[in-house]
Amino acid sequence: MSLAIFRFPQPIFEPSTQRIAGLSLLFLLVMTTGCYHAKVTTGETSGTVVIDKPFASG
Repeated sequence: MSLAIFRFPQPIFEPSTQRIAGLSLLFLLVMTTGCYHAKVTTGETSGTVVIDKPFASG
């Protein structure tokens, strides 16, 4: 009786450290471009008007 040894195929390419670092940086940049909230404080008394814009370029 012989036991068959199954070997997994070798990957087509080996991920390099530089490629992993670049993809990690890209992921970080994409994840940090999310919502931005600005609150302006002038020291004056609060008013009743609320300005709510869906998009404000920064």
